[in-house]
Amino acid sequence: MKETTGERDFEQPVLLKIESSQDVDGKVQQVHMESLGRYFEGNGIRGVEFDECDDAGIVNTTTLTVSGSTVMMMRSGTRGIHMTFDRNRACTSLYQTPEGGALAMLVYPRAIETQLDRSGGHLALAYDLDYAGGYACRHRVDVTFRPQQL
Repeated sequence: MKETTGERDFEQPVLLKIESSQDVDGKVQQVHMESLGRYFEGNGIRGVEFDECDDAGIVNTTTLTVSGSTVMMMRSGTRGIHMTFDRNRACTSLYQTPEGGALAMLVYPRAIETQLDRSGGHLALAYDLDYAGGYACRHRVDVTFRPQQL
């Protein structure tokens, strides 16, 4: 645990369990992983972040933040993403393609559950994605975490 200055007032190491599924035309793809990461607080925002390697061995950072009724998911790297989830509306989000372009998507949240604090927590998102003017897929992401002793 450490108290910080600036944007983050508090940060601590955590162990994250991430489960996600993507349903495209009835074909479901699932991912399960565990990762060391960080829980943080600051300026009315709580969140978790973790690093992962892509297929090319490049480390990307995924950050999930909660502020009021809004959840944001950001990922760095060649397939960067910036998604906003609001309980009350569909949101336009961006996906960075490996070719360097950007693809605008509409995110339709179906369920948002958040319970994050210093003792651990859970964040669950269920949402549909539209892009290029049509329905693309249905997603679910579940993240649980607990403090990690170093």
